[in-house]
Amino acid sequence: MAASIERRQREEAERKQRIFNAKFRSIGIDKSALDSQIAEKELIKQNEAARQREFDEQSLFFSTFLKQQEIERQRQHHLLEKQDKEFNLTFLRAEQRKDFDLSDPLRLKKDVPARIGDDDPRCGPSSLQKFDGEDLTAAERVALQQAQMAEWVRQKISEKEYMKQEERDELMAYVQQQEMFTEIRRQMEQEQAQRNRDAQVATRDANLYLAEERRLRDAQDRRVEDRSAQEDVMHQTTSAFLNEDPAKANSTFGPHRVVKYEWKGMNRDQMQEILNTQEAQKRERALIQEQERQREREYELQSEACRRLLIASQREMERKRNQLRANVRDYQKSQDQEFKARYAHLNQVVYTNPPAEEYFTQWGTSSR
Repeated sequence: MAASIERRQREEAERKQRIFNAKFRSIGIDKSALDSQIAEKELIKQNEAARQREFDEQSLFFSTFLKQQEIERQRQHHLLEKQDKEFNLTFLRAEQRKDFDLSDPLRLKKDVPARIGDDDPRCGPSSLQKFDGEDLTAAERVALQQAQMAEWVRQKISEKEYMKQEERDELMAYVQQQEMFTEIRRQMEQEQAQRNRDAQVATRDANLYLAEERRLRDAQDRRVEDRSAQEDVMHQTTSAFLNEDPAKANSTFGPHRVVKYEWKGMNRDQMQEILNTQEAQKRERALIQEQERQREREYELQSEACRRLLIASQREMERKRNQLRANVRDYQKSQDQEFKARYAHLNQVVYTNPPAEEYFTQWGTSSR
């Protein structure tokens, strides 16, 4: 008997697990497989994030290194150009050449004239080379000024040309640097895209494998469920417990006792007795509620009487405070009038004899 009861209880527990678990009955989700798939995806995301961080660090390192190299190259280039310009301006001037006199445009102007100065020994008494008012150095001075102006203009033109060439070289170097950076970035993006494609292919293959595995597992589960459903139908059609046989609830200890796990409900007389008891409880509860409402009405009447008494007491206290303020105001007014009268008496009666000039001049005239 005990073994049969234990077996029925075990079967009922297994049946509850099959029937009342809505997740597995209606959805059919394999939670363990989903958890493993989620864990694999999280691992893939973490690996991809680590690769991305490594890629970013490498990109930052290469970018910093290339910028430093470019800055050093530009500094060396500018230094060499500056040294070349200083050397050219110092040692390679046109007028310092050995054959400059052959191509000198001012060669005729630099020739020695027929007379140099007023004391030229070449001019004798009858040479007629010396006249009043002449300025022999005017042409030399004008030529010197023109030469200086021309030299300044040539230097300014050379400097501007040098600055333009330097700007063109810097622009060309910047363009080359940008092209190099663009090429490096393109290569890195291609590598990243290839890695992404490889990861997608791996994910697709893993998903196909998981889908096939799930299909096989679902087929096996459906076969198990079909076999279990057939067994359950057979059990329901043959079980006395599920068919609710009233005879199984009768106890061997007397008609007033039942087998609890076999009992399926009360009869009509028992249910009517419960209804009568509930009706009596309702009437008793209604009487208690009426008494409670009566007590609340009495409490409200008492509260209203207390409120009115408090209002009357407050009004009496307010009347007394107003009377006290009026008395204090009248007293202060009488005190003010008394002070004004006393002040007028002192000014008009008491202090009517002001001291004369002799009163102030007698001080310091005697030792007494």
